[in-house]
Parts: sequence; C-alpha cells; structure tokens
Amino acid sequence: MGKRPAHWSAALTELLSTVGTRGSRDFVQRNSRYVEWRLRHPLRSFTDFYVAEESKRLDAGMVHPSLGRNRVLFDGYPMVQLLIKAGLQADHRLVDYGCGSLRLGRELIAYLAPDRYWGLDVTARFFRDGLQDCPPDLIREKRPRLALISRRVLRELAASPPDFVIVSGVFHHIPLRQTAQVMRNLARISGQHTKVYIGFLASDVFEQVGPYSFRHPPSLLLDLARRAGLGGELLRLTDQEDLAKPIRTGLMRLERLSAPLG
Repeated sequence: MGKRPAHWSAALTELLSTVGTRGSRDFVQRNSRYVEWRLRHPLRSFTDFYVAEESKRLDAGMVHPSLGRNRVLFDGYPMVQLLIKAGLQADHRLVDYGCGSLRLGRELIAYLAPDRYWGLDVTARFFRDGLQDCPPDLIREKRPRLALISRRVLRELAASPPDFVIVSGVFHHIPLRQTAQVMRNLARISGQHTKVYIGFLASDVFEQVGPYSFRHPPSLLLDLARRAGLGGELLRLTDQEDLAKPIRTGLMRLERLSAPLG
C-alpha cells in the first residue's frame, strides 16, 4: 500500500473522535464516504460533509425526515405548547439553534411577536427552503431573524441573551467533539434567565448509527453541558416503537450555572 497523504491522519483522528468503538468492519464501512470526502477536502469539517451530503439529497428532490420542501410532515404544536407551559410568552425572544427548514420554527414564528424569533443553522440552504413554505404575509408581519451560526451572531446574542433556546435535530447529526462545541455555544448565548430545551436521540452508550447519525446517553449530554456552564435535568425519555426503526427520544432542560466546571 502506498503512503497515505499527511491529512489522512487528521480525517481519521476526527472520525475516531465520534465513536467509542474502533476498528470494526461496520465502523469502516459506515464512515467510508466521510473519509473519502475529507481526503478531497482536507481543510473542511464533519459539519461541512453533512451539509454537502444533505444538500445533494435535497437537490435530487428526495423525501427527507426534516429538511427541504419534500420533508416529512411534522406537527410542532405539542412542542410549542410545552414551551408555553414552561413560561414562553409572545414577547419573549427565542433562538431556534439548528432551525433547519423551519418545521418547528413556523409554529414559533406564528406565536411570537415580530422580531422575536431567531433561527440559526450552519447553512442558509436549509432555512431558505423553509421560508418558501411559510405564508409570505406571516414572514412580512413577524420578520424572523435567520442567520448562519457564526462568531459574530454568537457575540450579538451573548450581549443580549434570549429568553428561550431550543435545540431540536442537532445533536444526532454531529460527532462527539462538535457536541461539546455546541454546548459551549449554548452556554455562551445563555443569560441567567435563559431556558434551554434540547431534544436528542437517546441510547445507553454513545453510538454512531449512520454516516451522520448519532445517539447519546442523557448522562453524557448533561456532563458536557455542566462542563460548558449549563446545569439542568432530563425531562423525559420516550420510546417510539411505531416507526420502521424504533428509536428513543429524549428531552432535557438546561439553565446557566454561575461558572463552568471544567
């Protein structure tokens, strides 16, 4: 075998940081697309790989569980009602971190007062598709703020923290190292009054179940949150066995600690 490019090790190091088990045939097969992609794009990240892969699916018009105009129908009403019971008011400011194609954002935009909804994601492609499915009058009236996740936007939010932050459909698409970074971002934009709600796919151990699909034990997420400066609790675990592939979903609530733990 010829000598591999120097940046092969960087791709492999990031890849191995995503899972706890190394060397299995399933592991190699599951991640072959990422390693091949990373070798062609040595300066790009796992998030860039995820965006590139999902954008190809959307461009092909494929039905997607949560993104694009051909996404699976989603009822965001129960989540909005949960937030209202938790104290969300129409004049509060809410950040939808990883807003995707606004499948939950549309309900929140309708409920909140103008200029109070912030939707953030890693690519504008996702929320542009969502905007096309929102009534134009609603967008003109409510003026949602949609932006890429960036240092500038995080600084702006840190200077004036929101009342609520929701994270839905983010953690099960990013590797472990980036999970810790997202927790740090959430801590950065949270004030003492901010309530953070996180939805995730749960399992007993951290595991990779697809090329960019991950499941987390609640204890791991709570530990990463504490290290970032957020404390909280697991609200519920729900087994959804009526799906083709049964899954367990989790929901937790976090708030800012006085100081991070590590």
